[in-house]
Amino acid sequence: MAPEGRLGHVSRGIALADAAGARGARATFVVVPEPVVVDLLAGRALRVVAHPWTSDAVGGLELLRALQPDAIVVDSYQASPDLLAALRSVAAPVVAVDDTAERALPVDVVVNGGVAAESLPYQRIATTEWLLGPRYALLDLITSQ
Repeated sequence: MAPEGRLGHVSRGIALADAAGARGARATFVVVPEPVVVDLLAGRALRVVAHPWTSDAVGGLELLRALQPDAIVVDSYQASPDLLAALRSVAAPVVAVDDTAERALPVDVVVNGGVAAESLPYQRIATTEWLLGPRYALLDLITSQ
């Protein structure tokens, strides 16, 4: 995906980070080292760590363990089911933001704020909480700083 195609993913992450920050939490974004993505996050009250996790999943897991997160949110089509499952050894809950239903999502929570989210053919796991539909839309306006 071209870096500019990641805008929606970054925007959703910012919406979550802002909501968490309003409740006293601090967000850290682990992003691929692409200047467009890093620049979108610059100037915000959050930490940004650039790591090529798509090509170095083991290193990404080690990085996350060192960060000791209370929760992990993944918003990327490049996160495989194996990686998502492995994240559960690092923190709980693991949340996947997904609008495709094209792969298994072995996580604690799935979020899809799309209008047709409830009709997508997700491979439902009974222990996963499914937050589907517009009331779960993650909205944020990215503005220039």
